[in-house]
Amino acid sequence: MSYPQNLVVPYRGLIPSGIFPGRMIRIQGRVLPSALRFAVNLQCGPNTEPRDDMAIHFSPQFDSHKVIRNSLQNLMWGPEESLGFFPFSPGQPFELIILCEATHFKFAINGQHYTEFEHRMAFQRVTHITVDGDLELTSVRFEDPPPEIVPGGTTIAPSSGYIMPMAYDPSPAIYPSVNPPAYTAYAPQYQYEPQQTYVVQNQSGGGLGKYGSAAVGAAAGMALGGLGGYAISNALHHSGSSSCSDSD
Repeated sequence: MSYPQNLVVPYRGLIPSGIFPGRMIRIQGRVLPSALRFAVNLQCGPNTEPRDDMAIHFSPQFDSHKVIRNSLQNLMWGPEESLGFFPFSPGQPFELIILCEATHFKFAINGQHYTEFEHRMAFQRVTHITVDGDLELTSVRFEDPPPEIVPGGTTIAPSSGYIMPMAYDPSPAIYPSVNPPAYTAYAPQYQYEPQQTYVVQNQSGGGLGKYGSAAVGAAAGMALGGLGGYAISNALHHSGSSSCSDSD
């Protein structure tokens, strides 16, 4: 399956079907060699000037070597979180995964669990994702957990706390200088329907703060048979962090 390449930054995209427990957002790109900072925001609306509320503001800052996590409500920042090591390098590619759980977001960087961020507002309010700052953006994908098939053929939604399976693409274009993410096989006793993957491509050609409409493509994800389900192998643990810095 091919994915859109070289998305326009600043980027703004509608999140198809919104955010819910089990939904995963996979962001791939490359940090610019002279990067100072960039930001990934899950917003409760499309506006950037002024900003709509943000459920999560995730901003690596290269001058301080901190990854800021924060929320924005009514144009006011909440308490910052910034504890943890700094996992990004100027000029290097990266993959950032955001997984929504019932009480918090989980973050993985280059295949390793990084941190968690407790919900400060209802995740159901999130409608858009924005990405800006000193990076090249390769792709933004939305991946859903497959439904569970119970005896009798009834389909039910995955239970809370479900570990999101991932289809790993070991493309050297994405991981030329970092080790591929390590995944652990996830082998449930029931069958899977194909995973659904949504690819969103920004079509903006404007400058900072000017965005085109996002084209949303829905395509069936690869069937998990043969490959099995995959989940991040690292034990998930809680780490805090923050810093109030907006990249707009």
